[in-house]
Order: sequence, then structure tokens, then C-alpha cells
Amino acid sequence: MSSPCSTTISADHGPAIFILGTRDVAAPLRKKVETALETGARSICVDFSGLLVSQSFMDEFLGVLMLRYGPSILDQIVFKKCSDDVKAAIALIAKLRGQGSHC
Repeated sequence: MSSPCSTTISADHGPAIFILGTRDVAAPLRKKVETALETGARSICVDFSGLLVSQSFMDEFLGVLMLRYGPSILDQIVFKKCSDDVKAAIALIAKLRGQGSHC
């Protein structure tokens, strides 16, 4: 079965990093997603395999996307391999920015 995503982006920042905690670390990931959207990607998988994130990271990544593109942006992003903590951060930011959980 093929992946539902036209583009896959890894959130990984290297083998020594397993916690993504700051806004300035989230901005490049958000920009990769925005670039994929601008080049016509219909759905984008973001792979959080083996990673933990802070709420501020997720707000800078997902919250800013939702503010720029509206809550419907969540229909184009598929979150892959999320730990329970990543799922909780996604759900919180999605709720705060106006939409339910999508992870």
C-alpha cells in the first residue's frame, strides 16, 4: 500500500538530538512544510520518530502554520510515529489554535 503523503519530512535533527524544545528549532521544520505546500504538495507527512517536543516547539511549528493557513492546514499534514507526548503537544496546540487533534 502506498503512503497517503505526497511529501515526507523528518523532524529529526541528528542522532544526538531527541528533544526538540525551542521555537528557533521549529522554524526550519515549519519552513520545509511551507516550501512543500508552495510547490504543490497535497499532503505532507512529518515524521517524529524517536523524538519528544515541547509545547513551544509545537506552537512555533504547528501553531504558526494554523495561523497562516487556517485550521484546515491540518487536513494536509499527517503526523507519523508520534510518541504520546508528541500527540499531546499536537492536540493542545490544535485545540488552542481552533481545531481538534489530528494525530
